Amino acid sequence: MKALIKGINKLPSNERQRTKELLEKLNILKIAPDDELTGTQVRGFRLGEKKYNAGSHIEVFRKILEIVILKHPKKISKLLSIGGRKNKYFSHDLNELRMPEHLRGTDIYFETNENAKSLCVRCEKVLKLFDMNYTSFEIEYYK
Repeated sequence: MKALIKGINKLPSNERQRTKELLEKLNILKIAPDDELTGTQVRGFRLGEKKYNAGSHIEVFRKILEIVILKHPKKISKLLSIGGRKNKYFSHDLNELRMPEHLRGTDIYFETNENAKSLCVRCEKVLKLFDMNYTSFEIEYYK
């Protein structure tokens, strides 16, 4: 699977998105961490046809959450269903998180003490939860 993902990532952007969409429809593509994200410097990200500026992985995550809030303000409590085996990622109670940050415009807090791989996976899970095209999500890095 890692070889498949590496091959997909080498494709031009439009081909990469079409390939990811096809593999997702065939239930082959799963949301999984990318081992090559550690130590990368973020320039921004793409979602659909739109490009966003961001300087870090946590900033990408914040902006994804902002986009979701704007598009689905009444369903934002669905975020509370995303969690790990041991840790919560979203909560109404800031004491349940190690490094909480308030999600503006809501009564929800989210965990910020995460590495690049975890944050990228979390972005995709949030987008998928809200039926947004997570296969079009792509972080851009400095080379």
